[in-house]
Amino acid sequence: MLKSLLAQGGILMGKTNIHAAVAARMAPLAVAEDTLGAIRVPATMCGLAGLRPSFGRYPICLSTIARDAIMAFSLYAATVPSYRQILGAVSGLLGTAEAFSTEKGIAPDDIIQARLAEDMLPFAYQVKSTAVHSLGAIEGVRRGVFSPDVTRPPDNFAALKARIAATLAALETIEASEVDAFVGRDMRFTFGERHVEFTAENFLLSFSQPNFYFHATTTYAILRWKGIPLGKRDFTGKLRLKR
Repeated sequence: MLKSLLAQGGILMGKTNIHAAVAARMAPLAVAEDTLGAIRVPATMCGLAGLRPSFGRYPICLSTIARDAIMAFSLYAATVPSYRQILGAVSGLLGTAEAFSTEKGIAPDDIIQARLAEDMLPFAYQVKSTAVHSLGAIEGVRRGVFSPDVTRPPDNFAALKARIAATLAALETIEASEVDAFVGRDMRFTFGERHVEFTAENFLLSFSQPNFYFHATTTYAILRWKGIPLGKRDFTGKLRLKR
């Protein structure tokens, strides 16, 4: 009878409708996850008030549901798996480029030193930069400071493939707990006299990640421009499918 009188919906806790329970004065209040109004909207239909405080204002350690909902998509999940996916694709692109060069009798340098425009850096630099803005970014956060890598990039296919393989191997050893613990840390970008301050998460998501995708995309674009038969799947790599 109670559930027929009170509006249902929203998050369930132990299969019990929290709105009906609070409206029936079975509990003075309840805590649950509210992403898109799943608490606030049904609450108004039961004559209750639902509150979603700003992140950090409520001690989520007191609520397993709230904690799990907020942390379901972590800093690690937003970075490292995608690094590995795209770097795996870059590895494949290198193999395809090398095979194309051999098959067509093209000098490797014609691809390795190719650039889309005179004022852009060459293919080898683009490949190296995918490692710099993935593993290199994580290593920078560990130190608390990141500076652009100005070393010369590898100058042959074997060395380029080895650089990507080593980067992938290192990324595979990184624990999610380590990356998630970066959140809130101070982080600095330095280049010469220039210094830019970030939090670790904003450095990874607003600086390094866009750079990572830019250089991966440019790597692909140079190969297409050189006539190598590639498609979107060659760029996206191995998808992370539901198991």
